[in-house]
Amino acid sequence: GLIISYEATTFHPWSWAENDEPIIANCYGEDFNELYIQRAVEYWKSKTGQKIGFIEQNPPASVCDQDDMLDGWIILRKDPYIGHDGTLASTKRRTVLGRIRAAEIRFSPGSFKLTNIVEHEFGHAFGYQHINEKGHIMYPSYDHMGSKFWIP
Repeated sequence: GLIISYEATTFHPWSWAENDEPIIANCYGEDFNELYIQRAVEYWKSKTGQKIGFIEQNPPASVCDQDDMLDGWIILRKDPYIGHDGTLASTKRRTVLGRIRAAEIRFSPGSFKLTNIVEHEFGHAFGYQHINEKGHIMYPSYDHMGSKFWIP
């Protein structure tokens, strides 16, 4: 029981507050089609019941030009520097007392088109960590990532 409890909390150590439904802002640009975002949102809703407020496909500059993460938002950005080391995307979260308050996902140009990348990064934005099980959506390497999700 102790091992299961430990793995469950280390795999999903953070979460949005129960009534928080984050807004997703596409600050990447118009080539990041909303269908990729909707597919990832539906994936996590079907697997975990995760809810979002809505998707803002054309957010105002006041959202996209922020240097800091905005409470209640998951911001999607293009980062031309991220792919040089082989990284396809990266997610940062801001947490307060174990609750996620904001998240930012940076994608290397075009990487959002790869199967499961958006779903994987949304998993981080929703509080999940990597898990070393081939075929799992949260597997740390794209080569062995799959579309399956299970709680270890």
